[in-house]
Amino acid sequence: MTKVNLQFEPGVDGKLIYYSGHLLKGVVELKLDHPKKFRGLHVTIFGSARAHWTKRERKYRRDFGLFGNGYRRTNDYHTVHYEGIEVYVNTRSYLFGKSGGPTFEMAPGTHRYEFNCQLPP
Repeated sequence: MTKVNLQFEPGVDGKLIYYSGHLLKGVVELKLDHPKKFRGLHVTIFGSARAHWTKRERKYRRDFGLFGNGYRRTNDYHTVHYEGIEVYVNTRSYLFGKSGGPTFEMAPGTHRYEFNCQLPP
């Protein structure tokens, strides 16, 4: 059996809270109970924000009546959905090996790999 444990070092006030410009640090721990072949091991750090909001807007209707040269407001409303997504960080770091690299056998036991990632300003 293979177990993977990912631990982050505490950030602000000893909590797992990080802000722009901070150095995110952690450890990946592999526990193997038998030999296992690997090409590599990587950590992907991804952080984003998503916002969604709605707004009720008045409907407009095309008016071709006596004075209808355009659109006219109605008393009907509809809900308009808005959304915004922003990616703050998306990095991949190899702790050992590489994608498509040669395989090698890792001995049973506990293996620890430290990593860090500088968060963008």
